[in-house]
Amino acid sequence: MATTTQTQKKRKYWGSKKIIARYRNLGLSALLFLFTTLLLIGYLSPFGYMGVTSVKTKPQITEKSILPQSAVIYHYDGEQYPEWSVLTGTRYPLYYVPDENSAIHEWALIATLDEETIFLDPANAREGAFEWAGDPSALEPVTEPETFAYVGTGYREEGVVRGTPYPLYDVTVDGGMQRLALFKSEGDTHFFLNPDDPEGGIVEWQGDLSAATEIERPLTYTHRGKKIPEVVLQPGMDYPLYEVPTVDGGTQRWAMVQEGVPGQTETYFIDPENLDAGLLAWSEQPFSDEQRPNARPVKQYDAHWENFSYAWREVGFPRLLFNTIGIAVLGMIGTVISCTLVAYAFTRFPLPFKGALFMVLISTIILPKQVTLVPTYFVFSQILGWTGTWLPLIVPHFFANAYNVLLLRQYFSTLPIELDEAAMIDGAGPFRILISVIIPQAWPAIVAVSLFHFVFAWNDYFEPLIYTLGNPSIRPLSVGIQVFNFVYDQQPQLIQATALMGLVIPVVLFFLAQRVFMRGVIMTGVDK
Repeated sequence: MATTTQTQKKRKYWGSKKIIARYRNLGLSALLFLFTTLLLIGYLSPFGYMGVTSVKTKPQITEKSILPQSAVIYHYDGEQYPEWSVLTGTRYPLYYVPDENSAIHEWALIATLDEETIFLDPANAREGAFEWAGDPSALEPVTEPETFAYVGTGYREEGVVRGTPYPLYDVTVDGGMQRLALFKSEGDTHFFLNPDDPEGGIVEWQGDLSAATEIERPLTYTHRGKKIPEVVLQPGMDYPLYEVPTVDGGTQRWAMVQEGVPGQTETYFIDPENLDAGLLAWSEQPFSDEQRPNARPVKQYDAHWENFSYAWREVGFPRLLFNTIGIAVLGMIGTVISCTLVAYAFTRFPLPFKGALFMVLISTIILPKQVTLVPTYFVFSQILGWTGTWLPLIVPHFFANAYNVLLLRQYFSTLPIELDEAAMIDGAGPFRILISVIIPQAWPAIVAVSLFHFVFAWNDYFEPLIYTLGNPSIRPLSVGIQVFNFVYDQQPQLIQATALMGLVIPVVLFFLAQRVFMRGVIMTGVDK
């Protein structure tokens, strides 16, 4: 009986350990999933930002919203409200206007309406415009004599003073009407200058001056103050829509005509569905106790896909793509051929000092590129004269490189030597063994090497820059995009659009060859 009880306790205790282990594994799986998710978010977030920014405009980039959004606009096609306005810097004619006490004033005519006339007193413009109910057709304009100032010195002895304004008259001379400037009169003899030809001599005219018509011009008033009224609804204008909170707790979708200063001036709206209500003054004061009292603009999704077409056209993508693909594909062919031959030799041939030679080759991986840059450039430019061509970017890859040789050698070493021996028994030589036995089984490693080099050549910037600098027509995509970035450094959306288009081909190639590529990397034990 005691044994049975002890066994049950052990089984119950063992069951608790299984539950603990199960929850422990579940927790570890959740942590691993969370870590992987955060890693993917951190890795892919720059690409997400690039994609979102590339379809925005420059003002949209400065906004807080992640997606491209723009304000919903209401286009007003009605009449101006109010019907008149006094605009800053605008000239208005002056008139002699009688008031209710029959006193005459010089007022500026702003607008003539059906039942009243709007005037502004220039001497007291701060009080604003006002209505006048008289007959505007009976008003007389305020005028002053029109003058001409002679700036020469040819008629000093005749009494013409330089710079002095002389009144203009319409005078009949030789049966024709002329506009002349009177500078002196002696009885019925009057002396004039012709403003159109002041150096043509003095015109002497006999007669009563009252028979000549003095030229006058209307006086105007230029408004230098603020616009009156400060809010004017203009036809043909676009006004942004806002969600405006109301006192009863709801919201109204109104179009903002003029934004006020919080706590100081009101904001003016119009109701697109009730234009007869006119201008609506709104203040945040009644909502001061709320957390978000402000009116919020109405936004809509507005992606600008034309950024891609503009960047495609301005960068010259077709030519740059042709150059880049040409450099990458030719270099990739040279890399695959040369590295395959060298790796095959290190794997299958009993070379003297093979281990030492391989170590020397591998040691070149840690050799900085800056060390060989100057002598390499000297050889290509001064000795071979290859600058301004693709040759410095293609020919060196036909002489193998240490990293790709290491990758292929590691893969070739996993292939059974018995297959080579069987092919030799059938009469196959070393080259035939490479073509018929080694390469068909090494496609994963060869695809990995090809993708490595293609991406390297696609992203390479410095060497194409120095070797194609004198010939812009052969430069690749990396150099062309950088030149475009220098020109459009104030347009980040275009820069992101070009970068995104430059990523398309390498990403597509990777996903198409992903299975073979990963197999080659895993089996060789090399991770780049």
